[in-house]
Amino acid sequence: MTPLIIGKVALVLIVLERLYHELIKEDDKIG
Repeated sequence: MTPLIIGKVALVLIVLERLYHELIKEDDKIG
């Protein structure tokens, strides 16, 4: 794997993690 691909994968994981936490916050507000 090239560093460029690793960087892209890392960015995707960070974005998904942020979205996941946002969804949890929304669920807490609704609940």
